[in-house]
Amino acid sequence: MASLTITSVLKTLLVLLCTPPTVTPRSVKQLPITCDAEECSIGESASVTCHFGTDIRQNQRHFAVVMYPFHVEKSFSGIDVLRCHWTQPSSPECRVMDGFVFNQHITDTITVNISKATTQMAGIYACELVPSNDRTKRTCNLNVTERSPSAARMQSAPRRPPRKEGSIPEPSMYSAVRGSAEERDTNQGSFLAMHIITMSALVLLIALNVFMAMRR
Repeated sequence: MASLTITSVLKTLLVLLCTPPTVTPRSVKQLPITCDAEECSIGESASVTCHFGTDIRQNQRHFAVVMYPFHVEKSFSGIDVLRCHWTQPSSPECRVMDGFVFNQHITDTITVNISKATTQMAGIYACELVPSNDRTKRTCNLNVTERSPSAARMQSAPRRPPRKEGSIPEPSMYSAVRGSAEERDTNQGSFLAMHIITMSALVLLIALNVFMAMRR
């Protein structure tokens, strides 16, 4: 009787150990991933910043930045601007598209820089945690605009170097110097004429006084 009871207890324990626990499904939590891109003009610098909401260096999460050019088919798989896989604990192995720069600074945020933007770089950029799904991806737009004609002229116009001491003045400067000299000569001539007139009047007055004295 006792052996039968022990056998039943052992069977019950065996069934309990072999039965997998029942997992209650939970609602999928949305990761706070954000994507920020700066608008720029052709030839200017720009950047695309991904905030993943989790320290991807600590968690060793694979990540990528994918670009979808404007006005393309929805089935287009995108162009990998940056794709990193953790092959070593210290640093990931990253592939970076030409024209883009990644400084390997990885926390919960990563930034891809552009030194000189082109119209081919304009598009929709996606920050992705790999494997990617709607919960681990966010997009933002990078707009590359044409430069205004005034800005282009200001950038292309050469700057006039400062004039060195003792060098020949430019025509405009020479005209100003010549004008000043002519004005100075005119002033001197007017002063000399007034002096001559004054002296002539004084001589005439003296002669008149002498003449009147002789008549007396």
